[in-house]
Amino acid sequence: MAKGVLPLDNWRWQDQPLESPPEDVDPNNSLELTSWVLDQLRSSRYNDSRDLIEAGKTIKRLVELKQLRESGEKVLPKIELERQQKMSAFAAFLTLDQVNTSPCKQCTSKKSRGPCKNCVAAGPEYFNGACFNCQFSSTAAGCSFYAGKISTSLLKFIQV
Repeated sequence: MAKGVLPLDNWRWQDQPLESPPEDVDPNNSLELTSWVLDQLRSSRYNDSRDLIEAGKTIKRLVELKQLRESGEKVLPKIELERQQKMSAFAAFLTLDQVNTSPCKQCTSKKSRGPCKNCVAAGPEYFNGACFNCQFSSTAAGCSFYAGKISTSLLKFIQV
């Protein structure tokens, strides 16, 4: 394990420590998938993602993938965490309190490309109000929760 990376069992889901995910994660097993995502985040080279997950070691919700349509076929989205924006969106999704009580307009659209079933927004101080799915899929400005122009306090969550 890299220096300064906290062990996965430091995080809790329903008062139980998370366990290392299997090598072949089942995308339909929300607990395995959540453990895999968190495992990627905790060893991320992006400090903003690590700061978010290290500040909140209680997992607020599990990653549940929604089915998307590609060429008429139902498929599960691929979770590719190569970009800082995607990692910080997942870190927020896992650890921050949800402020919205209903999904944004984009998440209810058939064209939505966000990976998760749940539309979760943590308020204007994160991603300028956009929900996790919209931030993850690079459509934050189109999110109905988006508060407009990005404030300077949010720049630490966005790679410029």
